[in-house]
Amino acid sequence: ITEISCCSTALTFTQLSKYGKTGWFWFFTICTAWLPVALSSHVSIDQGWKSFAVLYLNTEFGKGVSQEFVHAMKSLGGPPVNSVAFNEGQTSYAAVVSKAMESKPDALFVVAEAREGAVLVREWLSMGGTQNLLLNNALRSDLFIKNVGAEYLSKSWGVDFSPAKGPSTDAFAERYKQKFGAEPNGPGLNNIYDAVVLAALAMQAAPNPVTGTGVRDNVRRMLDPAGAISRPGAKGIRSALDAIKAGQKVHYVGATGLTSFDENGDITSPMMLWRIVDGKIKSDSVLSVEEVTALTRKVGR
Repeated sequence: ITEISCCSTALTFTQLSKYGKTGWFWFFTICTAWLPVALSSHVSIDQGWKSFAVLYLNTEFGKGVSQEFVHAMKSLGGPPVNSVAFNEGQTSYAAVVSKAMESKPDALFVVAEAREGAVLVREWLSMGGTQNLLLNNALRSDLFIKNVGAEYLSKSWGVDFSPAKGPSTDAFAERYKQKFGAEPNGPGLNNIYDAVVLAALAMQAAPNPVTGTGVRDNVRRMLDPAGAISRPGAKGIRSALDAIKAGQKVHYVGATGLTSFDENGDITSPMMLWRIVDGKIKSDSVLSVEEVTALTRKVGR
């Protein structure tokens, strides 16, 4: 069965694909966690932080982020990292915070969801932890800021994916506003849309009877640069379906700006550095796909 993941950033399937264990049936329309981890390690080096702790959610995602961050920091000659896992739903995180503080780090990387992350950071600060914080993308949240207190977050840095700019992302936003009367600001909306459209187009292109293998073999063909460009919206999808029926090549450029998959079914995206300024989330800078690719090569990925 072909799977097109819109929202999972865990590194597990990338690792399995490298060894052929997914049968290459797995694709992503969102970048895996490796890209923000690579950028996070560069931010840490640039800030001159000398020692590091990581508090990470005890899931496949959290473990993967922690392990890759340790690898990235080592590749860049960065400071040592003290990684500590935590489980969700605890009434207090004092024990894991104390363990993270044993190495006396001058910066903390928090890998958590907004609600749990706020509890962790409050306990960290109340126990004398540094305000030099590195925050994963789930903490780019008004709820997190409100629950921690903006006055404690002015030294923090965050990393997140940044949607590509261009006609396709504009087309998606326009159609979304026409349908729902609001901006498409919810998490993963562009990624979900592209996953659904790619699956539907690949199913239409697959030979009858439609099989998982037939769908898999046509997912990449829907992104053929030799084809006529189709964009989000009914008109664009209709043009792609017409091309499939006519036996022509299809070049779907999606709501995420998606243009290709790598050999493991992963994609690369622009990345954003963000800060918290006067209680508001502000974009500090955006790195292009080319800049992100160059960063990942420096850390051996």
